[in-house]
Amino acid sequence: VQLIIISNNHVLLVRHTYTEKYYFPGGGVKKKESLNNALKREILEELGVKINKQQLYQITEYYQNYRQDYIFLFKTRELSQKSKIKIDKFEIENYRWFPLSNIKKYKSILSPATYHQLVKYRAKSQVKIKQW
Repeated sequence: VQLIIISNNHVLLVRHTYTEKYYFPGGGVKKKESLNNALKREILEELGVKINKQQLYQITEYYQNYRQDYIFLFKTRELSQKSKIKIDKFEIENYRWFPLSNIKKYKSILSPATYHQLVKYRAKSQVKIKQW
């Protein structure tokens, strides 16, 4: 499970201690754990904040090393850049708010999957639906 956190047209991403790229915060689902509970637990562990208002945004299926896996991507606007975030220094090196309007500038420091998802998210959020 992963979470897109949007505030003032910025997205919050984390860099784990074991990688050089930035990712959406989140992690694995434990046995018999619901997706929502897993997401809440992971965000509390990684960022030290509680979330309550998230919605499922996208499900992605992928194969890696002959193994099938799924990413459940949620989104929220519940946190802001002023939220008191306390990262878990054992797992998270740091976090950063990136401007969605200029996300292509940061392609080299984002994980390829995170970058791809943000480009798609930005494109969807710019679509205007007109009433007939």
